[in-house]
Amino acid sequence: MRLSLCLLRIASDTTFENVQANGGNVAGSRPCVVKNTMASQATVASITFFGGQCQHVGSGQHELEINGNGLSSGATSVQSYGLHMETSTGSLGVRIVDARNVLFVGFNSSGQGPDQYSISESIPGNTQNVRVENAYNSSHSETS
Repeated sequence: MRLSLCLLRIASDTTFENVQANGGNVAGSRPCVVKNTMASQATVASITFFGGQCQHVGSGQHELEINGNGLSSGATSVQSYGLHMETSTGSLGVRIVDARNVLFVGFNSSGQGPDQYSISESIPGNTQNVRVENAYNSSHSETS
């Protein structure tokens, strides 16, 4: 499945298998965003990526964003297995905000952008249990 600037509204229990999300380097594009847009304590939960890619964002954007939007359990149980991220000049990598129980296994990135994860929380304790196993950046030849 190939997505290009497509918006899917989901709440929970969703699996994406080998989805190719490409922002095409278009200004403002963000190919992979998991964000809670509810005003209450609703949870975006159990979102899983098997393979696939998040790539070519607009400058100043993140290839993958997981955002609980200020809620203590706004985004929880988000996993990726074998996800590939292709960065470009001006892209910001992975952003995790107000999320719990986030797991990356076999995460591969490549391209000219940064090799980085931005992990933060708007309220102390909102972000917990973020784990990265076997991450690899083929442009930088580093493993962690």
